[in-house]
Amino acid sequence: MNKKIKKGLKRNILFFLLISVFVSETSALEIKIMGGYNFSRYTFIPETYMGIDWDQGVEFRTRSNLKKRLLMGVGVEFLLNKYIGIEMDILYFQKGCHLKVYRMDIPVQTTDYSLDALSLPLLLKIKLRPASSPYIICGCEFSYILSHNSKYTLESIVEPYQYEQDLKDRTLNFDIAWVLGGGFEIKIQGVTFFVEGRFHLGIENIMSESYPYELIKTKSEALLFGFKL
Repeated sequence: MNKKIKKGLKRNILFFLLISVFVSETSALEIKIMGGYNFSRYTFIPETYMGIDWDQGVEFRTRSNLKKRLLMGVGVEFLLNKYIGIEMDILYFQKGCHLKVYRMDIPVQTTDYSLDALSLPLLLKIKLRPASSPYIICGCEFSYILSHNSKYTLESIVEPYQYEQDLKDRTLNFDIAWVLGGGFEIKIQGVTFFVEGRFHLGIENIMSESYPYELIKTKSEALLFGFKL
């Protein structure tokens, strides 16, 4: 892990602990249970690179497509007042990407990436009304990457060739992302039900070395359902 990531990690953990102490002394607490779907993809930079085929160097272009996976977890929401709260979650977050590589606009390779992470979002929540209400959330996400794999399919005139690879050794242990979203909650007989959408924008290159691209970042759109007690 490089010095930049270590410094940012220490700062986020310190901020997380300070907020926890503050809100636990000054606010009410609600337990949140949630699950849903995550639609994720990677950002590859550069999208166009030079590669070598059997005959000559040619230009290759990547195209990233959404991959649907699951997420689930629990959280705590500290209510500072009727309109503002601070939320901390622990989520099992499955990310990934479907990637196609084109050589002269002809698909030559398909790669299916799968990344599993333990996600720790820290969010500010603002309600528009004190009771059942729409709301917005914003904050940051710190993720510990549990596994990262890829499955390749090389196109062939005769028969496609497939192989799998474990990328964990070439992947950083941590990822950091900004989070922005919103939702709606309604309270029925003491239980609050909610539906929520979140956009996660990764800000770190998750690869520790070129593979074969210079930089890979995560990007996710999550749809969550759940209830609070």
